Order: sequence, then C-alpha cells, then structure tokens
Amino acid sequence: MDKNVESWLSEFRALRDEIERRGRVQYTLITLNMTALATLLGIAFSSPEWWEPRIWLVIPILSSFLSLLHLNQDFTIATIGHYIRDKIRPKLCELTGDVEVMGWELWTREETRRFKIPRELTFGLAAPSLYILPSMIILIATFGMVFSSEGWMIATWIVGLILTLLSLCGWYYRYPYWLGKSPGKTEQERKQPKGNQPT
Repeated sequence: MDKNVESWLSEFRALRDEIERRGRVQYTLITLNMTALATLLGIAFSSPEWWEPRIWLVIPILSSFLSLLHLNQDFTIATIGHYIRDKIRPKLCELTGDVEVMGWELWTREETRRFKIPRELTFGLAAPSLYILPSMIILIATFGMVFSSEGWMIATWIVGLILTLLSLCGWYYRYPYWLGKSPGKTEQERKQPKGNQPT
C-alpha cells in the first residue's frame, strides 16, 4: 500500500477512535445526570422540608453543567467528522482514484435530509430534554419561593437560569432543525456547480 495512503488511513483510524471515545463520554454524562436527578429527588422528598428551594436549586446548576460538557463532546465529534469528510476523504479519493472511498459521511448526510423529522426527535430533542427540562421545571416551580427568600438563594437561582439558557442556546446552535434551519453545506458541495449539487 502507498505510504501516503497508509498515513491518511492511520490518521482516519485515530480520529474514529477519538469519536468513539467521546461518544462513550456522552453516554456517561447522560447516565450521570439521570442518576444525580434521581438521587437529589430522593433526598428532597425524604426531607421534612422537601418544599425548600435550596434543595431543588442544585438540579438546574448540575444538569446544565453536565449538558455543557455533553455539548463540548458533541461539537468536537462534529469537528472531527467534518475534517474526515472534507480533508481525509478527498485526499484518499485523489490518491486511490476511487471516488467511493469513505463515502459514509456523504451518505449519512443525504440520509439526514431524507429523514429530517426522526432526526429532530432523536438527536435534536431527546438528549437535550434530559438536561434542560428538569432545569426549566425547577426554575419555574421555585421562582416565587426564591424571590421571597435570602439573597444567596436568589443568586443561586439566577446562576441556574443563566446556565440553563447557555445550555439551551448551545443545543439550538448544534441542532438548528428546531426552527426549520437546515445544516450548512459541506466544502465539497460548495465547490460543486449548482446543477450538480445533490437534492
């Protein structure tokens, strides 16, 4: 095998391993969030003062923090995928003379366009809902109690709100399908004449 081809393939394999590792981290973060929520709910309802907001306000901060960590992994995975699609694949196509080399990224992009609604429900709603919905419910439920309490509790509520909004903005930026926006074109698609672009 040509040394140049082998070099590019080695880089591809290393990046794929990195994607798999970060994907496992994402599942760990989701599990950690759900476990933490269940634990905090158990503590809250077992307390004689379960209605006190100081117990509940941990949830928006913790869930939003884990959500932002999840998004960091997600953005990095997407960046690696774009690099594989826009840099490694074209180079391997050029070196091997085979335009079908590593067509997975382009194929999945076309599948995404065909199955837009299922993708929105799975990738665009399920994962962020596990982080954002509990935070929003707690913030709304504790609003009245917090602003009639001590100053530190108000500050904690505001911090939770800011982190929740940052998390929501991050998920929207990552999955803009929520408002009907489609993902941007690939570098290869931008270079193609309009008549040759895939529909």
